Amino acid sequence: RFLKNVVVWLLTAEARLVLKKYRPKIVGITGSVGKTGTKDAVYTVLKEQYLVRRSEKSFNSEIGVPLAILGQDTAWRQPLGWLENLLRGLSLILVRQPYPEWLVLELGVDRPGDMRRLVSWLQLDVIVLTGLPALPVHVEFFSSIEALLAEKLLITKALKSTGYLILNFDDERLRLKLQGLAASTITYGFDEGAKVRGSHDHTLYKDSLGRRLPEGMTFKVDYAGNSLPVRLQGFLGRHQLYSVLAGVAAGVAENINLVAVASALQNFVSPPGRMRLIEGVKETMI
Repeated sequence: RFLKNVVVWLLTAEARLVLKKYRPKIVGITGSVGKTGTKDAVYTVLKEQYLVRRSEKSFNSEIGVPLAILGQDTAWRQPLGWLENLLRGLSLILVRQPYPEWLVLELGVDRPGDMRRLVSWLQLDVIVLTGLPALPVHVEFFSSIEALLAEKLLITKALKSTGYLILNFDDERLRLKLQGLAASTITYGFDEGAKVRGSHDHTLYKDSLGRRLPEGMTFKVDYAGNSLPVRLQGFLGRHQLYSVLAGVAAGVAENINLVAVASALQNFVSPPGRMRLIEGVKETMI
């Protein structure tokens, strides 16, 4: 445990120096559902116009976030691997190298204090809050559900005065908890009142040897009087569209043309295990 704490401290110190030197803009994403898909959707939109890095896998902890900032992978139980990570991080600090203009980071909470530690040194340009269900995950180490939700919402303390808060409008609990927060806010969802609103979602099919097989989804996005269709390939599920709407909202926050955003999202790939369509044998679809 002692060695882990030392490594976390050193990686965090390096990550802070790297942020100070390169000054990338940062998107921080948290919530109890849909963080990974939302991270990938936001990345898909921003990378069309910027050099962007996203958290790999689920690098959303006190050790994963610094690794994402430094562009390193976990070394697991290999001391020499961690030493190599630290040396690479040091080289980023000492020698100017190509570095992303944007970082898209997941910020997770497993135990009390996790978010407080992260926001003590992170400054965020965009925050995305995906949703807070009645029974969230990782509640076992907290005294109550409310204590867990309060820890997650500490992320708002890291938002820059010029930053944007993006939140799921359809999550009433989230809306009520953030009422009155002094921040530029963009909401997304399917309910009437969302600034970035989805509607008319349905499954796309293809004909294969006389059979209709699903191939993806399509839906309509409305924002500020503009409306356009978005086609998505390779996955199903309305819940997945919330991630896509969050990606649209991130594009809106950066003043990216809505047509360009919709075009970029055609390349969005759902994370593994999230209702991806897999072609099976004998003309079947899993």
